Amino acid sequence: MVNGVLVGLGVFVLSLFSIIIPLAHLVTVPGGPFFAGFIGISHVKESPDSHGVKGLKFGSFFGGVLFVIAFTAVAAFIFVFEPRQKLQVLLWFGVVVFALYTGSMAALGAMYSLMRADRKLAQAEE
Repeated sequence: MVNGVLVGLGVFVLSLFSIIIPLAHLVTVPGGPFFAGFIGISHVKESPDSHGVKGLKFGSFFGGVLFVIAFTAVAAFIFVFEPRQKLQVLLWFGVVVFALYTGSMAALGAMYSLMRADRKLAQAEE
């Protein structure tokens, strides 16, 4: 699972770098967690779990890793700049929303990738 999440994290970071490309960033930045789950789950070892369980495990782990990264960044920002209370609340709310969004989109991407792989395998057997 760790290898898949690291690959997914790399894909997510690459999607964030595309923010400088006009018009492409409208698709790649919001869809980055989905692409990360889609590609990252292929690097996870096989398990007897269903597609939904595998996707939720991957999405939870991916969202947890990004939560830790965002939490650390916001804590450092607050420590260094000491913003007002309202901004601090907004930043912490953003961390939670960011982690939930990235985790859920990565789970959806992972589930879609697994279902697509099964469909291709079934078509190849016919």
